[in-house]
Amino acid sequence: MQARPLFARSALAICLLANGCYHYRLSPANSAPADDGHSATKHAFVWGLLEQDSTRPNCQGNGVAEVDASTNLGYALLGVVTLGLWMPMEIEWKCAKDRLRVDNGLE
Repeated sequence: MQARPLFARSALAICLLANGCYHYRLSPANSAPADDGHSATKHAFVWGLLEQDSTRPNCQGNGVAEVDASTNLGYALLGVVTLGLWMPMEIEWKCAKDRLRVDNGLE
């Protein structure tokens, strides 16, 4: 009879830890990152109605090669405890490499 409560507690702990975070990645086709990346923590308030100003990446006109948006267990718990009034999220981005220009001699 002791094995059943232990199994139930273990299953509950696994479910709580496994569902605590998410991760999204956006990367255009044929794009290579030029640097190790940059990151910022952004905060949304009142279920996303109020947001911080967006951070503009300084990529010298090359654009962005990759964007990651993720949260962790602590951020998810903050959202649950505040009933969605405060939702922090980690944003990471990498700038794209310079595009190679081919000289075909037609100019």
